Amino acid sequence: MSGGCYGNSICQTPNIGRLAKSGVLFDRAYCQYVCCNPLRSSFLTGLRPHTTQVLSNEHVSRDKLPAGTLSLPQANGSRCDEIVELVDLVPTIGELLHMQVPDKLEGSSFAPLVFNPSRPWKKAAFSVFGNKGQHHSVRTKQHRYTEWQYKGTLIKELYGLKSDPWETVNLADSSHNPALQSDLEKMLRSGWQAALPK
Repeated sequence: MSGGCYGNSICQTPNIGRLAKSGVLFDRAYCQYVCCNPLRSSFLTGLRPHTTQVLSNEHVSRDKLPAGTLSLPQANGSRCDEIVELVDLVPTIGELLHMQVPDKLEGSSFAPLVFNPSRPWKKAAFSVFGNKGQHHSVRTKQHRYTEWQYKGTLIKELYGLKSDPWETVNLADSSHNPALQSDLEKMLRSGWQAALPK
């Protein structure tokens, strides 16, 4: 059965339709099997059903697949503790798919982390908030530091994310760790370019 973007008047698939309008609609894309389990085993491994030997819904994939076969969830199932930002998605997808992307992007491709999740990466992530972008934050693996203006007064916030993940105790301008706050202030002022991976 085809979705609405293929002209089917019965199936109502508005989200798929919007996705199709913004991308490439393949008019001749076919599956390798008509039952869900064999099909899933095929497209998640990149192997055809006669190779996977998963030929019915009763077959258990892990009992049938050739030794050493990785499925897509397994291949991408590792976790990475390095800092990335959503602004990095376009350059990353561009690099992974060998697509041409604009030269002046401000994100950084984190494609190297896909293949080596433990390699060192960005020092921090940066964000802004407010209709004039007047709230500025820098976030490292351990801390978040923010500066914003309220009626002409500079407000500072500093949170230790390991002991206070919900950011309930503001440590800014306290005797907790003035050197740490100074370092984060400098990092915020230096901007995202200074935090990029080497």
